[in-house]
Amino acid sequence: MKAKPKPVFFNKNLSAIEWKNLIKGEKFENCVSVYPDLLKRLDEEKSILLKFDLSSKDTNVDDGHQWSFYDATTHFRHKPKYKRVTIDGVWYRNTQSTDYKNTSFRKETIVIDQICFVHYFLADGSYIEPMRRRKAKIADREADKIRSFLENRTITEAWDLAKAEGMNVTRLQVRNLARRVETVIKEPAGCPKKNLPVVEEFNLTRLLATLLARK
Repeated sequence: MKAKPKPVFFNKNLSAIEWKNLIKGEKFENCVSVYPDLLKRLDEEKSILLKFDLSSKDTNVDDGHQWSFYDATTHFRHKPKYKRVTIDGVWYRNTQSTDYKNTSFRKETIVIDQICFVHYFLADGSYIEPMRRRKAKIADREADKIRSFLENRTITEAWDLAKAEGMNVTRLQVRNLARRVETVIKEPAGCPKKNLPVVEEFNLTRLLATLLARK
């Protein structure tokens, strides 16, 4: 009895033939954004094939990893490499990147007709999440909705509405969007004023305590 063939893991950059066969074989998984749990699959699967529709407003290909780095003191530069890949006689640029913090973690991308094909893989070792994941860019559809929240409202009110809608945005992101909304209500600067009735009640209580102490 023949043993089952072991699954093939693409723990290296793909060749032109492999790119062609995988794309034509529709082996790439449709994706809108890259989230940590998706990349954690690398520990088991070793490689992940994703594709993004760049024409969609909701597409966000930022994975939070540092693929380039420059040290102005030592002039050390870490950056992607660019290779030529020919598929069916057409030349495409293959961007091959290595994570600056984890050299075992790599990716390569090819863009064909507004579709970004991404191959994530581990050359060896295991996947490590970025220490400080960058805040993902707000999708255009969400940005438009937040601007509508900002109309005739304060930044805080709009932020609360966005969170109530399930949007994962920061106050700073909402504030940046407010720059283009003319009807946004400005919030008072500084600390809120004291509630005068409460202050007067406190002063009367202190005066009464002083009078009683004199008896």
